[in-house]
This record gives sequence, structure tokens and C-alpha cells, in this order.
Amino acid sequence: MESTNRNKLLVLGGTGFVGTHICKEALQQGLPVMSLSRSGRPKLRDSWTYDVTWIQGNLFEPDKWKDALKETSAVISCVGGFGSNETMRKVNGDANIAAINVAHDSGSLL
Repeated sequence: MESTNRNKLLVLGGTGFVGTHICKEALQQGLPVMSLSRSGRPKLRDSWTYDVTWIQGNLFEPDKWKDALKETSAVISCVGGFGSNETMRKVNGDANIAAINVAHDSGSLL
């Protein structure tokens, strides 16, 4: 049975420059926020960071984090990176495609 309490925003890459701003703004708008990143909780210790549910995970290992989608009504991806063409294709492309597929299959919007 699917959860009816899907009221959270899930920010992928919420510890990065853009992701932290998305998390902070969503909280200011009164949205409950979860964030998934490879590092989990950011090094920032600003007061707003304690209002986010931080999840450590890898987009290429959805079995370890897809349960978080049971609580989400929307997903925003802030995943990205720089490097070689291969690295950028993997991080900016493949990782986001994997996340879109998992979110779609769960019924969350992306």
C-alpha cells in the first residue's frame, strides 16, 4: 500500500552550492525537506541544516535510498559536476537519468 503522507521535498545533491540554496528556500517556504547526497549531512552547521533530513547515498544505488521517495511529493535534482567529458556525462547525465527513473517509478514528480 502506498503512503498517503507524501509531503516532503527531496533535493538530490542538496549539499552543493545550488542544492543548499534550494533546501534553505524550501524550508523558508514551510516545506519539509530531505536531501540525498554522497556525503550526507553538509559541513555547514547553519541553523537551517538541522531542519533537513540528510540522507547519505549514491544515485547509482537506488535500493539504498529509494524508500525516502515514499515520503516525497516532489524531487529536485541539483546533481552536477565538472571534469572530463566522461565524468560530466556520468555525473550530469547518467546519475540524473537514474534518479528520474527511480522517482518516476515511485510516483514522485521530478
